[in-house]
Amino acid sequence: MRQHNYWQPLFTLLSLVLFSLILTGCSSPTKRPFYPRVENLGNSQNMQLTEHEVLDIDLNQEISEEDIRRAVEIAKSQVFKLTPKSKIVLVQSGATVPDTTMQEIMMKHYRVSVYSGISQAKNTPKVIKKNDQTTVTSNNSFIRKLRLASARAKQDKIIVYWGKMELGRLDRESKTRVWEGYNGGSIPSSTEYLRYLVRFAIVDVNSGMWAMYSSINKEEPYKRRSINSTSEDIAQLTKVKDDAYLLSVENLLAQFE
Repeated sequence: MRQHNYWQPLFTLLSLVLFSLILTGCSSPTKRPFYPRVENLGNSQNMQLTEHEVLDIDLNQEISEEDIRRAVEIAKSQVFKLTPKSKIVLVQSGATVPDTTMQEIMMKHYRVSVYSGISQAKNTPKVIKKNDQTTVTSNNSFIRKLRLASARAKQDKIIVYWGKMELGRLDRESKTRVWEGYNGGSIPSSTEYLRYLVRFAIVDVNSGMWAMYSSINKEEPYKRRSINSTSEDIAQLTKVKDDAYLLSVENLLAQFE
C-alpha cells in the first residue's frame, strides 16, 4: 500500500512564501531619515544681501576728506529716529518675503510693507564703447532703487535684517562655547546649544542716512530628540528663531525710539 506524504505540499508552499519575502526585502530601497527644512535659517550665502548693497557703499568710488567732512556736518544736523507707527518697508536678506513671525511682530509697532531681499550682486555693469573710449556704467544700487520705490509709496524707513541659525558645543579645554552655522539637515550629535543671530540696517528713505544694530541674542540648550523624531528638532529650531525675533524687535524699539 502506497503512503502519501501530506506535509510535502505545505513545506513547498512555505518555502515559496519565504523566498518571495527575501526577494521583496532585497529589492526595497534603503530609507533615509527625512529632515524637514526650517524656513529662512539665514545661512545660504548666494542670495544674501551684502552690507555694501544695503548701505549704498561703492568700493570703487573715490572719496576725499571734504566728502567726509560734509557727511559729518549733514549727520550732525539730523536726528535719526524710528518712531512708533512709522511706515516701513521690511526686507529679509536672502528671502523673497520676510518671515511671517517677524512681520507680525513688526506690525504691532509699525505700518509694514514688504520687499524682496534677494541679492542683485550678480548684475554686471554695462560697458559702453564710444570714440575708441571705454566707459563702465554701474547699475543703480539695490538700496537706491528701493528708496525710490519707497518714496513713491510714501514710506519713511527701510528695515533690512539678517538672521543666522548657529549650533554650539562646549570646548572642554577652554571652557568656551564654539559656534558654527546651520542650514538644515541632521543636527550633529555634538550639539549642546542653539542660537539665532539677528542684525538690522535701518535706512531713511528721504536722506539715505542709515544705522546698523545687532541685537543681544539668547543661547538655548539643545534638547536631544527622540530616535527618528525630526519634529522635535524642527520645533526647537523654530522656537529659538521666533524668540530671537521677538527679543531683537524689543531691543530695536528701545534703541531708536
